[in-house]
Amino acid sequence: MLASYFRSACSVADRLEGVRVVMAVVIMILMIFGPYGSVYTDHQDLLQRFGWFAVPLSAQSLLALRALTFAASLVLLSGRFARSAAAITAIGFFILNAYVSGFDGLWNYNAHLNFMLFALCFIRRSAETSRQILFGIYVIVALVYFQAGLSKLLHGGWEWMISGRTIRTYAVLIGTDLGRYLTGFPVVFKAMTLASVPLELMLGVAFLVPRLQRPAAMIAVLFHLGIYSILGISFWHLWIFYPVLFTDASSKVKLWRSASSSAKIPMGNVKIGSV
Repeated sequence: MLASYFRSACSVADRLEGVRVVMAVVIMILMIFGPYGSVYTDHQDLLQRFGWFAVPLSAQSLLALRALTFAASLVLLSGRFARSAAAITAIGFFILNAYVSGFDGLWNYNAHLNFMLFALCFIRRSAETSRQILFGIYVIVALVYFQAGLSKLLHGGWEWMISGRTIRTYAVLIGTDLGRYLTGFPVVFKAMTLASVPLELMLGVAFLVPRLQRPAAMIAVLFHLGIYSILGISFWHLWIFYPVLFTDASSKVKLWRSASSSAKIPMGNVKIGSV
């Protein structure tokens, strides 16, 4: 069914291998520098009393869970026992996110990593399964943008889009030096909010159209870098996947392929759409 969708010089297997490698690196970075240590410091009493599903969480168990997730992602990076490593990483990361998002909603924005990790658990020797997994990852990326634009439209409405007040306020409170400087020009933030909704909705569609994926990825990266320059919010753990998902950079990941045949992603002659 998806064979006609995936056509180009870069194979599905190459792109899934790229996702595996990038995912492992992202999770390891988050285990070291993410909020999974500070959440205990900030909410120690609540975590010890309630935990998740009424299971108290000690500092030692939190550290052990982070260490297990880091170790599993390191194995995932090596390519050996890739499916098992992806499953352990996915479960550990999911539990950590459940604790963090339960007490600090600020870190809910990396849920796409959970979905992508669970998708990697189902890699099999079937070429059609590989196509389905990669297409599912494309859907995840598309939904990130589409739901963001739709939620702004439904919950913020036209007033949010044309006023620019929300982003301007954020620029004052948490923005960069450039962002705070631009607060003296309200029209900049009005233009940003007015353009963000249609842009995100269009990206949500473009990421599912093979010939539009690469330009959509370039526009999305510029969009995120622009936000980072003003608000200091990079969303790096999403667009860091774009080179391996939407360009030929994924072919470079062949060097990382597993030495274990059981961990290899089906190759065949499966090709994927691009420009």
